[in-house]
Amino acid sequence: MSTVTERRRDPISTTSYEPAGDAAPATLRAPSASPDARLRQTIERAPVSTEYGAFLAQLRSPSSVHAELVSPTLRSSRDVAIQQRLDAFRDRFSGPYDIAGAKVVAPPMFRMNTPNSGNAAKAKAHAAELHEICARAGVASAAGPAGVGRPTPEQLVKVTQALLDAGKLPPPDEQHATLADRIRGMQWEWGIGVDCAGYTQQAAADAHGAAGSAFKANLTGDIFSGMMNDTRFTSVHITQIRPGDVIHLDSPKRGEVGHNVICRSHAQLDEATRARMFGAETGAIGKAFLAGKGPFHTFEVDSSWGAGNGSMHGGFRRDTWLFDESTFTWASYPAGDRSLPLHVDPMTGPQDELFGGAFRPKEER
Repeated sequence: MSTVTERRRDPISTTSYEPAGDAAPATLRAPSASPDARLRQTIERAPVSTEYGAFLAQLRSPSSVHAELVSPTLRSSRDVAIQQRLDAFRDRFSGPYDIAGAKVVAPPMFRMNTPNSGNAAKAKAHAAELHEICARAGVASAAGPAGVGRPTPEQLVKVTQALLDAGKLPPPDEQHATLADRIRGMQWEWGIGVDCAGYTQQAAADAHGAAGSAFKANLTGDIFSGMMNDTRFTSVHITQIRPGDVIHLDSPKRGEVGHNVICRSHAQLDEATRARMFGAETGAIGKAFLAGKGPFHTFEVDSSWGAGNGSMHGGFRRDTWLFDESTFTWASYPAGDRSLPLHVDPMTGPQDELFGGAFRPKEER
């Protein structure tokens, strides 16, 4: 992974959207220069997870330009509330864990219960002992959901803590230098964690409050691939995606599963920031993308991503995607690493998947 030197951060101005039914907005309006006092107070009261932020900072250090992309103007108190719930949900899935009296935060690792998953053999080898450890700790009922990638945050934290109490935390190595990395490595080794559907579905249920009940059906199955025909949800145009909307991606390879994420923020990339992104780290492909007509949109999305054979890029990530409205072309950072050049593939979409649609509960239309 390349190292990016910390630089001065300049403010970013963004453009927000006024929903107008299912059609794309005809015009984009600039946000008010003076947000109302209630919204300002809500933003100022928004909780900040400093330990979690420190973990992500050591995992990958974004440049100032990329950091600006994930700080869009908030449009309404509704969006602020959704973002607070998504952050709280992420934090619930991250501990904290007690290790020799110290409190440690570690975002959840990926786990998908399929025969060809990267840690299927490890999970099978540890299954009996895992259940014994959980039974002794009084959390046996949580072991099953954690082992198939569909636990609640509380279930995964309890099972992980039981493993820590049983002395299963691995020693540090080149890939797992920090306590957070070692905890995530342990989750991978023992076959516990959460898959993309498990994370996204529960996050959406939490984020939408009463309307989130639409996401609570079939928590162990797949509601995402059939959302286009599901009467509980309405399809959303890309340019109208807002915090709390879920995005389904299809795999470009026949027979492979797709991916699901939940939107945390959506903004229009302003011209000043687009100009600053024409730097060395953008790369030739990224520069060609950014030279397009636009307008360009930036999205922050939360999910649990595949880990291959245990990569620390797997599990929970908050990724940044860019979208060129004029060409319907997507750009994203490889494995969510914003220190790497933008990746663009005009034949697919973000992270080399196919955009399958964005949806929200009809009660929130």
